[in-house]
Order: sequence, then structure tokens, then C-alpha cells
Amino acid sequence: MVVTETQISQQVLVGILKSLVPGEEPRTIDSATLDWPSVVKLAAATKTQLLMLQGVDRLGFPPPPPLDAQLRELQATCFQQNMANVASSVRVSRILQTHGIDTLLMKGVLRSHEVYGCWDVRSAADIDVLVRHADYRQAGEVLLKHGYWAPVPVNSAWWHHYLGESPYLPATATGPTVDLHHKLDQPGTPALDNAEFLFASSVVRDFGGYKLKVMDPFASLMLAATSFGKALRQHEPCLTNLHEIAFVRASKLELNDDALDAYAAEHGVLRLWRHARNAADMLFRPSTGNGSLSDIEGVMQDLALHSWPQRLLHRTRLLWTWTDGGVTRPARFAGEFARVRASMLSHSSYEKMMRAQ
Repeated sequence: MVVTETQISQQVLVGILKSLVPGEEPRTIDSATLDWPSVVKLAAATKTQLLMLQGVDRLGFPPPPPLDAQLRELQATCFQQNMANVASSVRVSRILQTHGIDTLLMKGVLRSHEVYGCWDVRSAADIDVLVRHADYRQAGEVLLKHGYWAPVPVNSAWWHHYLGESPYLPATATGPTVDLHHKLDQPGTPALDNAEFLFASSVVRDFGGYKLKVMDPFASLMLAATSFGKALRQHEPCLTNLHEIAFVRASKLELNDDALDAYAAEHGVLRLWRHARNAADMLFRPSTGNGSLSDIEGVMQDLALHSWPQRLLHRTRLLWTWTDGGVTRPARFAGEFARVRASMLSHSSYEKMMRAQ
């Protein structure tokens, strides 16, 4: 079988990222014959440039000087932006808490630092803030009074009901967007659906004397799995989610697979979690023996060609694969499928409304 240049770039990038995962043997890579522009382009498309930079530093073969300089500059910019992101996270949380609204910060810069221990390995253009459903509308009003504006109409059922979130942009045109959430479960991809539990199990982290609530380690991994699922449905990059899942489990032995499986089963996301875990291990942690080539088929196809022809009923197949349950599984699938259809109709109505304006 002939291996294409694109496939070689995929294999090289995955090999470099794998070298960062504790306990994995680094792959031997002939840096002299690498098509560096293609590898860097693929890393940019999958938002893994700075993870790749850490990997090549560890392996001891930097890219050619021009590309290396570009990546170092990107790294410095990432650090600056992430520091501003942390400052904005503190500010937004304090504003909402001053108005009696409890906040939980998810994903993004804070999670990246928690996983990798540095501020310049993953960037984020927004801040994901979870509030309780009862506080959602008030939280949006508070943000509007403190320098943000809302591009999403207040009556958009697709955003506020089905997605359970809405963006708030800084009126000054600088700083990160605030994505305000009142739930994590969206149609088509299983997710933790008990926001009250997430607040109860949250942990407090200190940032320069300011205390912020973040998701506990188990919930954070489930959220990474949900993000993987959403990306796979949409043919979007998911390597960052899979690398996080592999890296965290290799770094923190208390997050063992038995404990994570039990947690996922308790919250109805076991099938999705195992798919994400197996895909992560097939790519970045093969020493576990988890997974098969079928677990990464879609991931690798999306890396090769973003617009590859979809299999018949692509999203429906994924939804069935991820639906938990024994004898109740068909009923749960039917209920979620109906929710997906209702969401699609709501989205169509929203787009028509926006075109009419």
C-alpha cells in the first residue's frame, strides 16, 4: 500500500504528540527528511502547534529556523493572551459572584494549565462559564451591564434552550468572549447533565490570591470526551481533546480506567467515554492495549480531508454507538434522536430569523 505525504505528516504529528505522554516510547523520526511545512500546517489545523513544539523540544530536533521562529513567536503570544484570559476569568467570576451568582469555570486556559502545568501550550479565545439554570438569564443581564454585548437574541430557543449557552462579547473589542452556559448536554452527544452535581463536586483553585471554582478531574475528563464527540459529529479537529485524555490518565494514576468507567456509567456517558478513551490510547498511549483501528477511523479521515464523504447516517450511527442502557437503550436513543430533530428545526428557524433582519 502506498503511503501518501499527508499520511506521513499525520504519523509524524501523532508521533511527536505521543512523545509527551508519560510512559510511552518516543517514535524514531527522521527529522532530516521531514516535510516540516506540511507537519506544521497540520498542527495548525488541529490546534496542536504548541504541543508539537513541546514534543520536538523533548525529542531534540527543532523545525528549520524560520518555522521554529514562527512557533516560538506563537508561543510567546499564547502566553500573553492566556494571562489576559486568566485576568478576565477572575474579573467575570467576581462580577457574577458580587451579584450572588455562583460560577464554575470549564475547559480553556485554566484546564490547559491544570493538565500540562504551563500557560503557553494551548490558547483559548473564550471563557466558558457555567451557572445554574435559575441564574442564567440574570447572569446575562449582569454581563450586559459590565461591558459586554450579546449577539444572540434573547428569544433564540436554539441557543438558550437546545445549546444551553450564549456568547457575550466585550464591547471594547478586546479580550476573550464569555460563553455563558447553564448546562452541558446538547442534542446528539452525551454529556454530564446534572449542573448541581458539578457545582457540588467542583474544586477551588487559587490564581494570584483569587479563588475560582473549576470542574473536578473526573468531570473534566468526561467533558473532554463530550468535546471529542461534538467534534467527531461535525468533522472538526479533536486531537487536543484526545491528547488531554491520554496525558491526564498517564500522569495521574488515581484516575484509573476502572474508576473512570464507574463514574461514566453513573452519569450515563459510558459508551461515549470508552470511545474517546480508546481513540486517545490508540493514538497516544498504545501501551494500554485499549481500542482498535475502528475507534480512530473518523479521526484520521478528518485529518486527511476535512470534507471527506460522510458515511450514510453518520451522526445517527454515532448517536446509537454512544447511547447507554441495556433494555432501555432503544428508548433512550429514540428520545435523544427526537431531541436532535427538534434542535435542527429550531436551528433552521433561527437562521431564517437572522436572515430576515
